[in-house]
Order: sequence, then C-alpha cells, then structure tokens
Amino acid sequence: MVECGGLENRLTLNESYEGSNPSSSARQRVVISGFMGAGKTTVGHMLADRMYPTIAWVDLDEYIEEAYSKSISEIFASEGEENFRDTEYHVLMFLLDVHPKVVISAGGGSLVQERIIEDLPNKDVTVIYLDVPFEVAYDRIKDESDNRALATSKEDLEKLYNQRQDIYKKYCHYYINADQAPEAIADEILKYIEGADK
Repeated sequence: MVECGGLENRLTLNESYEGSNPSSSARQRVVISGFMGAGKTTVGHMLADRMYPTIAWVDLDEYIEEAYSKSISEIFASEGEENFRDTEYHVLMFLLDVHPKVVISAGGGSLVQERIIEDLPNKDVTVIYLDVPFEVAYDRIKDESDNRALATSKEDLEKLYNQRQDIYKKYCHYYINADQAPEAIADEILKYIEGADK
C-alpha cells in the first residue's frame, strides 16, 4: 500500500485531516476507487464484511441501476453521460450523508469528477485506490462490453485508463496493487483502516 500524493491538499479544507491521514471517523467511511475491472465491487464487499458486523456496503453503480431499473449502459444511452455524472455525484453525496459507517465501491469515473474531488473533504472519508495494470483490467472486462458504458475498443479503453491513472493516484489517501487475490487486498486495506500499519 502506498501513500498517495495529492488528496491531502484538497483535504486541508477539513481540519480533521492532517496530511494524508484520515480521522478516526473517516476510517469508518471508505470509498474504493479505481478503473473498470480493478475489483472495487468484490474488494469493497469483502472489506465491509471484515470491518464491522453492521457496517453498510454500497456499490454505487448497482445502487443507481436499481433506482433507474436500467443498466449503466442504458442510462448512458437514454440520459447521456452528463446527466449520469450528475446523478452519480448526488447519489454518492447522499450515501455519505446517510451512512455514518459505510464502504462504497465507486464507479470507475466517480473519483475523476471535479465536483466529487472538491466535496469529499467535507464528507470525512478515506479514499482507497485499487491500482491494476491495464492488461489485467482489460482481461477482466473484455467480455462485459454490453454492461460497461464506456467499454468500446481496447485502444479507447487504454487511452481512458491512461487519462485517469494520475487522477486516481493523486486524489486518494492510499493506493494498493490490485493485481492479487481480493482477500489479500481487503486484508491489507483493513490493516490500514485499523491503524495496524503504523
């Protein structure tokens, strides 16, 4: 697990953050970020199971799909990406408002939204970035193109991946190599959340 380089600069808006170290309450409100195929859903669910018996776990994309009774791809097609991103922003802020203890598996495009980056400091959260090589991510999602709104050609996906990597790494507290078993990733994140790595 590696300390990220930039979120602390945004988090100075919230005086409970010092450097890149989240407050004790923020360690109970975790947002998992990363590219498509990084394992955010699987790891987020496992992490929530490990943290507290009653902690909530929410997959942001699944939550939106249930609200719309449509897949993310269908929402993109019918509403457009701009409207989807607006919904994504408001739903994420709502979930952080109503859940004092929660692990949220964010969408691949969530933590590159300027509004989300700007407003997370006021929500007292810990952001963990799952860093996975492009070829690994692509291998995981290549057969799911119908369910991935931005999954077009491999070349376009790699371009999107490269555009997002620096943003993911800059606006997180920690990032972890996600090219390993999800159980190991969840355990390593838990060590950080519980302060066992200090």
